Amino acid sequence: MWLKYADSAMTDANTGAVACKVAVNDISKTSVDQWIGETNMSSESEGIVGKLWKNQNKEGKMATADYNALYYNEDIFLLKDSNRTSVSNYSIQQCEVEVRLDDSVDVETLTYDMQFGMRFYENNDALEFTTTAEPEFDWYRSDLTFSAEYNEVVNFVDKQVSEEKELKESYTFTATDVFADKIVVWEAQ
Repeated sequence: MWLKYADSAMTDANTGAVACKVAVNDISKTSVDQWIGETNMSSESEGIVGKLWKNQNKEGKMATADYNALYYNEDIFLLKDSNRTSVSNYSIQQCEVEVRLDDSVDVETLTYDMQFGMRFYENNDALEFTTTAEPEFDWYRSDLTFSAEYNEVVNFVDKQVSEEKELKESYTFTATDVFADKIVVWEAQ
């Protein structure tokens, strides 16, 4: 699993990528890699294709990541059963990485451009992988305010029926009305 992030100023402190490697059902093999600065983490990029997961994007990868995955926290990292009913033998295993911002960062105004994805490898030596979609999005912190409107019950059905009724009454026309111009041209020939 990987996350690429960049603030609008592309500062080294707030631009980079972090990846979390998880081995199915073995939390002790969880590891984190980190990059500082602009990094192409796309599954189609030259730094990724045809390389072992640990050798991807070697340029710019930090020797020791600032971020850590606290893999011994079994509540987060252990393989868990899923309540999903559409597929049998479906399990969930997740990774969590804490990203710490510099004290000088104004979190009230910080905006990130982000992209994330996930690659699945058959084993530790695999060069090929299956990937998820890799969406891009903007993240910003905004304080949500409560509005009394959130408590109002909206009845869409009645509104739609009444609008449909008004439209039927307001727009009565015949085929002659629709094709009047074409009929005039045809009659003139």
